[in-house]
Amino acid sequence: MRGLVVAIALLAGCQVPVPIEGRHVGAVFPTARIDLPLGAEVGSLPAESTVLPVDISTGIEVSVTGASGEFAIDDAFVDDAEYRMVAASILGEIRIQGESFDLAVALGSGVDRVDFEFGGAQPFTHDDGHFALVMGIEGAFRPTGDVRLFARIEPWLDLPEASSLFFDLGVSWDVGAAARVVTAYRLWAYAEDAVGSPFGARDLDLEAHGILLGMELRL
Repeated sequence: MRGLVVAIALLAGCQVPVPIEGRHVGAVFPTARIDLPLGAEVGSLPAESTVLPVDISTGIEVSVTGASGEFAIDDAFVDDAEYRMVAASILGEIRIQGESFDLAVALGSGVDRVDFEFGGAQPFTHDDGHFALVMGIEGAFRPTGDVRLFARIEPWLDLPEASSLFFDLGVSWDVGAAARVVTAYRLWAYAEDAVGSPFGARDLDLEAHGILLGMELRL
């Protein structure tokens, strides 16, 4: 009998807690970005022999974004979670630009803050801030001189135990020599390991879908 009890205890100890999974549709992500060129173009590829000549330039982009809302959660212990998120980053950028397209790769760092209020039989809160390594990849097509259709993916490695992902698909248009209005569909996915709760440590697997509304300034 004692052996059976020990075996059951070991089996229970080996079980992996089910993550808290949540989803919010209808989020709004106010976003601002400043692009700072680092001087003259660093290259041009190539000259007369190429069908698609392109320019290569470098710069720095500084951005801030945020969102708030409520995740719907289907869990034995958690019903929902109100959330607030803000994230800011500074990235070095290399941009390849052709006549009607451009491709940018950016790398740098960021900081973010998340606040959650979980509801259910035993409500609890979880607040956390992170330093993150950030990478961005963006591709765009310009059907006219003032309009850009773009897609961007930006993973964040939030040290030491979390991660975020931003994915944007949208359109921007110039409203001045140095200003651009941006609107896009955005997915924000957030994951974090071993979050303390009244019913033990639980992983988080949350995602918000909505609209990015923003402004870009090119200085």
